[in-house]
Amino acid sequence: MIVYPMHYLNHEGLSPPLVLVMISDARVFRAFRLWNPPEDVLNEVEGVRIKLVEVPVSEYSSRTGLHLVKPLHVKPFLVRSCCDYYIFEPLFMFISRAHGKRKYYDTADEIFSDAVEHYLYSVAPDKPAPRRVGAFCWRVRRGYDMCLLLRPATVEEFLEEAQRFTAAHFLELVPYLKEV
Repeated sequence: MIVYPMHYLNHEGLSPPLVLVMISDARVFRAFRLWNPPEDVLNEVEGVRIKLVEVPVSEYSSRTGLHLVKPLHVKPFLVRSCCDYYIFEPLFMFISRAHGKRKYYDTADEIFSDAVEHYLYSVAPDKPAPRRVGAFCWRVRRGYDMCLLLRPATVEEFLEEAQRFTAAHFLELVPYLKEV
């Protein structure tokens, strides 16, 4: 059994990890919400390196089709009828409006290229570039304006991180968990 923080990804971006999931079998998920955790507990939950993210199928495209979330070079490690689950290490959130210009990109590939270039030359110039880089790109009415660069993680990396997190923090989290 493992317990691990889970984020939700939607049209707004990535939510804080206020839900923990219990995985005791590949088919069994139980969700618990963190209620009023102290700051140190919240920091431990937010500080995990590998993120577990749920994307409801309805969030890939809005009903009108004007808002999209497009995954690039990343595949879900678990697909269910209602949602997809991804595991990755976030690298950098590129928001075109936050960099002194209000630019909208026509395609997800364009914003992805600019985000990778900005990451490699401005954010992490002395770090070695990851071998694989993926992204989630957000599209609004005018075009793509936000891109989360990530390094896709393997299931083995996730399980190792989840076992470490469960062993280190499960007992201190129990008082703040309520079943969803």
